[in-house]
Amino acid sequence: MKKFPGIKGRIVKIFNAENRLSNGFSAPALLLIGLNLTIRFVYLISNPDKWINADSGSYLFMADSIINGKPVPFFPNGYPLILAFIKLIAGEYSVIVSAVFNFVLSAGLIAMVYRLIRIKYDVSIALGGAAIFSFIPNQIQLSNDLLSEVPATFLLVVSFYLLMKNREILSGAALYAACMIRTSLTPVILLILFDLVFLKKDKMKALKYLAGFTAIVIAEYLMVYGGLIVYPENQNINLLIAINHKPFGMINYDPGVFPHELRADPLMTYLNYIITNPADYLLLRIQSLYDLWGPVPYRKYPTTLLYFYAYSQYLLRTVLLITFIISVKKRLNEDFFR
Repeated sequence: MKKFPGIKGRIVKIFNAENRLSNGFSAPALLLIGLNLTIRFVYLISNPDKWINADSGSYLFMADSIINGKPVPFFPNGYPLILAFIKLIAGEYSVIVSAVFNFVLSAGLIAMVYRLIRIKYDVSIALGGAAIFSFIPNQIQLSNDLLSEVPATFLLVVSFYLLMKNREILSGAALYAACMIRTSLTPVILLILFDLVFLKKDKMKALKYLAGFTAIVIAEYLMVYGGLIVYPENQNINLLIAINHKPFGMINYDPGVFPHELRADPLMTYLNYIITNPADYLLLRIQSLYDLWGPVPYRKYPTTLLYFYAYSQYLLRTVLLITFIISVKKRLNEDFFR
């Protein structure tokens, strides 16, 4: 006689089910994505005065310049192109639509992280990874800003996902699209190619990946050649800003503090700093990661709900991280002895 599972077994089965109706997401994953949409939407509508800051204004100005046929060479062109496209469609409501676009992408990151981990691991591990990512306050705060961090991160994760699914051409294209938004992501291609050529020893995949990357490079060149955009000129300034403060100190955004001879060749100044101050440089890069992924928002608003939320969730994220590490270790041990 067939033995029917108990109530607990049925609940576990339903929650772990991934079917066509849920488009490959388990019930807890869908709940987590819905919760993130809700949190980000509440934060979005409760802080409309913080949607636009100085950098946001520059992006919007660049978008208007692209529409008017007079592009300006300041920030990377990826995000201004997105804003220009939205403005052509939404018109006077473009700022609202752009804010909604960012918040949807921010929540969509949770879905992409889940699907990325799910390629190699089971539902519980994928859910744990997505849950940890959910409780990063800076990611919630960035979803409220008209800045490039959210779309660039989304495309970066999409690129990794496509690479894991053996879609190398699309993966390379997605990565350079992310680089057009945040040029600081460009070195990622070197890491990917190193992995494909020297670790996986699959030169054909590397060539496909490079082909996708190159296709978007050519597309950008054609847009420059056609006068739609111009290449940005802020990379040199960013190189100097990146080393213009002590580790974990306040960032000095004025490159004018450097002597003229150092400002004349920012790349050499940057490389020389790496060679002569390797420890400080490493700490500065750790600070950069902390600014995005640390336990508290990188812009501190002590009176906002998010700042309180950041501290209240810090313990929860620590518990989730420990649980996640234990789950992964257990799964790896099972795979090893299987």
